[in-house]
Amino acid sequence: MILDGKKYREELLNEYKEIIEKEKLDITLAVILVGNDEASLKYVKNKIKYCSMVNIRTKMYYLNSNDKEEDLINLIKKLNEDDTITGIILQSPTPKGFDFKKCSNMIKAEKDIDGFTKNSIYNLYHNKKGLMPCTALGVLKLLLHYNIKVAGKKVVIVGRGDITGKPLALLFLNNDATVTLCHTKTKNLGEITKEADILITATGEKGLITKDMVKEKAVVVDIGITVVDGKCYGDVDFDNVKDKASYITPVPGGVGPMTIAMIIENVIEASCTAGGSYDSVVYCKYCNEELSRRSITTSALGHNYVDGECTRCGAKQEKFEVKVTGYAGKYDGMFHSITVESNGTVTYSTDGITYSSTKPEYKD
Repeated sequence: MILDGKKYREELLNEYKEIIEKEKLDITLAVILVGNDEASLKYVKNKIKYCSMVNIRTKMYYLNSNDKEEDLINLIKKLNEDDTITGIILQSPTPKGFDFKKCSNMIKAEKDIDGFTKNSIYNLYHNKKGLMPCTALGVLKLLLHYNIKVAGKKVVIVGRGDITGKPLALLFLNNDATVTLCHTKTKNLGEITKEADILITATGEKGLITKDMVKEKAVVVDIGITVVDGKCYGDVDFDNVKDKASYITPVPGGVGPMTIAMIIENVIEASCTAGGSYDSVVYCKYCNEELSRRSITTSALGHNYVDGECTRCGAKQEKFEVKVTGYAGKYDGMFHSITVESNGTVTYSTDGITYSSTKPEYKD
């Protein structure tokens, strides 16, 4: 079965547009382009196109390749402090004389739409709330859209790049997969990839993954892209692998559209404007002791995280995501459900355990 990222992107764009209109969000994305690289200009125009489709404003900032790195850093600092700018993207790559990693790390984490900066990666490493790298997030969201479970699966990632491979490994680890990260020095690559329930490749090497390297009924995600005579190819020998895989992404039309969608999702997330705010008391799932009073505050997309530690029995509560998309009512999230009553009472559940603002009876 084809994992159709292009089709899902269109669904997400409609959802994002509705959210922006409903919440009356005032969002502006700043895009910085240094130099006149044709491929970079094409990518920037594509981002602007899709932002405009959901009513996100974009502001373009151009620097010449003969400008100074200091000029770029000063611009980023200015945009960081500009409250009218929701998020910032520094288009990669930057010309010689501009250290992309150094300059991009100047972007505040809360405005880091690409999710590339050291602070964003720190949040990912420690499984903290923050803006996630767009391609990695897009892969996960696409799998979940097709009801492909990640937890407990053997995930093999081919490619250890800072932008794709490493963030993918961290994100899938955070979602309870067993992850193997392969690279150019990996021996017996085919033997390793054949063990994968989910095989993800991001090398840019045309036809690297052949049929004999894929497990029967595996899920295959192809992020690599190579252009030969004007035609795009992925890392996977698609025609021969598609009948062996249970699910597979095409190139183009698979992960690429999801990356664009996640850029827009990150911009909306960065807007940090209200879906609602509710007080809730969380009780220990082991002894029912009150953990603490917390406010569940939703952003436009409704993401928040709740965790806690019991002072009575010392048990640590699992960290999980709470998703609210409006006011009173019942909402279903990725791993849980949440009910918000008109008086502000909140009940939410995860993994079959229900947490409520009404304390359950405790028995020794």
